[in-house]
Amino acid sequence: MGKQRVLLITARADIGGGPKYTLDFARALTSEYEVFIASPEEEPYGTEFLKVADKHFALPHRAFSFGALFELIQFLKVNSIAVVHSHGRGAGVYSRLLKFFGFKVFHTFHGIHQDPSFMGKVKFWLDRVLNPLTDGFVFVSQSEKDEAERVGFSFSKPNVVIAPLAPPCWIEFPKTYSHPIKVGSISRFDHQKGIDLLFANLSQFAKQNPSLEWTFELAGGGPLQFIVPENIRDRVKMIGVIREPIEFLRTLDIYVANSRWESFNISVIEALSQGLPLLISNVAGHEYFIKNRVAIGFEAQDAAQFSNKLKLLMSGAKPRDQFEWVRKYHSKMNVSGLYLRLSGRGMV
Repeated sequence: MGKQRVLLITARADIGGGPKYTLDFARALTSEYEVFIASPEEEPYGTEFLKVADKHFALPHRAFSFGALFELIQFLKVNSIAVVHSHGRGAGVYSRLLKFFGFKVFHTFHGIHQDPSFMGKVKFWLDRVLNPLTDGFVFVSQSEKDEAERVGFSFSKPNVVIAPLAPPCWIEFPKTYSHPIKVGSISRFDHQKGIDLLFANLSQFAKQNPSLEWTFELAGGGPLQFIVPENIRDRVKMIGVIREPIEFLRTLDIYVANSRWESFNISVIEALSQGLPLLISNVAGHEYFIKNRVAIGFEAQDAAQFSNKLKLLMSGAKPRDQFEWVRKYHSKMNVSGLYLRLSGRGMV
């Protein structure tokens, strides 16, 4: 009997933790499953999806299309695929509608998004409506699962937690800070990531510590633009979208993240694997690192607390070589028999 076939769906292939997780997940599946992928063909992950997939189906970027849905149904039937696994909200719209056509549907949220805007509330309502049209769930962290249950999603159906992979640990990282100390972050430019909060906190830090010498580099891109406060403009450098995040991380001394919420911040685990001290907002998705004492947390909008903890980091030793912890919990993805486990019975 041949390998079971599964279609992974993602509405994003641009820079970000969701596409990175999906790619690692797809690679892990290939030892046991025939993996088909539906995604945009954009860089940087679209090219990688094409390499991994037995066959690839092109989807529009973060946009729903009934034409694409019906073409996807034909793609599934022609290739005798019965199992669909969506990654992210946009992909989840496609997958849950496929449930009406007889396919087995599994879903990974990649964040329980609760944007307070009107459209954010509409999208959250849509999540709740689609939720019953799912046969099982894969969470990227326990905190994501806990948050989903807290906001009223019911998970009486089978579910598992499969954490993201960390890149290889960089054990030869510099043991002392640069001069000036280089602080940095990798982020998508949207409301969730809290870049506006981060700039405000860095501005306050500069006011409280005028004698400290430091710079800040921000890598990433996205739909929103942010104004850098005047008192730190000479310290801030915008790097733009990067293809090699590990190379960028290796130039830093301290990594910071000021997200308003997260499911599991993959840039944080990447920074941790490169030996960087971490200062991250105490929100769902970051709590995992804080509770395991591999990162220092702060309240996202508490500039005084941010300043005090960043100063503490700068005044201490640089190494945060939690490599054994990284290797133990983030060196592989256990996908063995995944869809059999989630189906709760034999071959689906």
